[in-house]
Amino acid sequence: MRIDSANTRDIVPVATPANTGSIAAASDMTDALLQRATEAARSALNAVSSNLQFLFDLHSGRTMVQVIDAETRKVIRQLPSEEALAITQAIDRLQSLLVRDQA
Repeated sequence: MRIDSANTRDIVPVATPANTGSIAAASDMTDALLQRATEAARSALNAVSSNLQFLFDLHSGRTMVQVIDAETRKVIRQLPSEEALAITQAIDRLQSLLVRDQA
């Protein structure tokens, strides 16, 4: 899988956070299931089309889909968009500032 250098902000094909404890173990199982489903979807689509990429964004914890131009290998469309991910990050930062301020 190829990721353009402009789109490499903590995005990986598959990511597993290192967690411990019973709640973390359940989270690990959910992450493992998500990763297997993502890999299965990627494998199935790669057989049909090499113009789709499934990526995992570490900051948002969301799976992203990118449509890639077959000739130039540039990203044509991404869901969710970079802007939507940036807005989500900004809201998360504001929420953490509010919680820290209130504590």
